[in-house]
Amino acid sequence: MGAHAMMRLSLFLSLLFVLGCPPSLDPKGYTPCASDAECEVGPDGLPRICTEGVCVPSRCGDGKVSSDEECDDANDTNTDECTNGCTLPSCGDGITTIDESQPMETQEECDDGNESNFDGCTAACRRARCGDGIVRRDLNPIDPYFEECDDGNTVATDACTDRCREARCGDGNIRGDLQEGEEGFEACDDGNSVSTDGCTNSCNLPRCGDGFRQEGEACDDGNQEDGDGCSGRCELPGCGDGVVQAGEACDDGNLIETDNCLNDCVAARCGDGHIKTGAEVCDDGNQINTDACVNCALPRCGDGFVRTDVGQGTPGYEACDDGNQSDADACTSACAEAFCGDGIVREDIQPGRIGYEACDDNNGIQTDACLNNCLEATCGDGIHRQQEGLFPGAVGYEECDDPNFINNDACTNDCETARCGDGIVRRDISRGQEGYEACEDENDNDRDDCTNDCQDAVCGDGIWRQDLQVGQLGFEACDDG
Repeated sequence: MGAHAMMRLSLFLSLLFVLGCPPSLDPKGYTPCASDAECEVGPDGLPRICTEGVCVPSRCGDGKVSSDEECDDANDTNTDECTNGCTLPSCGDGITTIDESQPMETQEECDDGNESNFDGCTAACRRARCGDGIVRRDLNPIDPYFEECDDGNTVATDACTDRCREARCGDGNIRGDLQEGEEGFEACDDGNSVSTDGCTNSCNLPRCGDGFRQEGEACDDGNQEDGDGCSGRCELPGCGDGVVQAGEACDDGNLIETDNCLNDCVAARCGDGHIKTGAEVCDDGNQINTDACVNCALPRCGDGFVRTDVGQGTPGYEACDDGNQSDADACTSACAEAFCGDGIVREDIQPGRIGYEACDDNNGIQTDACLNNCLEATCGDGIHRQQEGLFPGAVGYEECDDPNFINNDACTNDCETARCGDGIVRRDISRGQEGYEACEDENDNDRDDCTNDCQDAVCGDGIWRQDLQVGQLGFEACDDG
């Protein structure tokens, strides 16, 4: 029997002792009855029930639900569907109801008798657990069940982990709810604070310039600037790192010898022995311009440098090279020394100077318009011009040429053969010699003082002179020879 029922029974017996038994009571003082309906409320105001033929005060635990009871299951189990106080169980009554007839999700796991939702037992009488969406506030941070957050899920990679701790770099969970650039984004999270193991302590993947020297890095000074002792590629300074250091003319960071910067960090130049792509055709590593590579270009006639590496008769041989393509100077465009007879008229020398050419017909004929000394044929040069196709009367035609300026010999200064009637009295022969002329009047009048055979008219020569009047010296009235 419960404590509450015992208390009511004791009160009833005390009243009987004071008041005495009513007239209809049995020897024990109880009203006889056949059912509960025959029992009235007692003087104590408590209901009566019919038990073993008499009306006795109702009590919790007697198996009968009286008006002041919500239930009565006639047992002393406090955790079933009726409490020991004969009330229906409810969450918050401080009694953890165990009712296996109910679904597990509606059963009580706990009941701490309060309405707080933030302790070990929720207001729904469920044990507080990480992931229920309710942040516990009853634990110390060192407690393993302490919660900083509770987002109602078991996802470990969002802002609240599956252990109800706020996500932080180093917790071993890579956040998947953020995009790169957003605050809190993690590229990695290896659960430690070591920055040199592939994931830094800021949860970033290692990179050159993060200040942590990783495998494959010679240095890492926390920036990507060059020239400060550690290059922007995390390499120690040196030729080939792509950064121009003291003592380097250049540094292009490659191993190509044919670009602007050599592998020893010296600027490429003609004569370094490396053919620069796009700028040099050759580079023989010397400064000699008279061999097969001239200023890093193939030698050519007209480059101004006379090749000395090949002998005469060998392809590429040059007797001269004046750096131009003119054929009319001392060095032809074929890099041969100009000479009379090469067919090229020199124009770089003034008349009268050695090497002057008025013409050059590239033949060995001395009697044409151009002499073998490359001077134009002229009357008086001593060479009888006999050029084919040059006929008498044509400009330059010569009957003779006696290289003198004597006009009264056998060849006149006009290079014509002296003849009677040409107006020039020959003085190179004596009287009696063939061609001798005593006079020359340059006409065909045989009857004046000079006959047509260039002899002085004399009486008895058989030619009647008619140029004089009677009385003049030499007048002839007749001449019969």
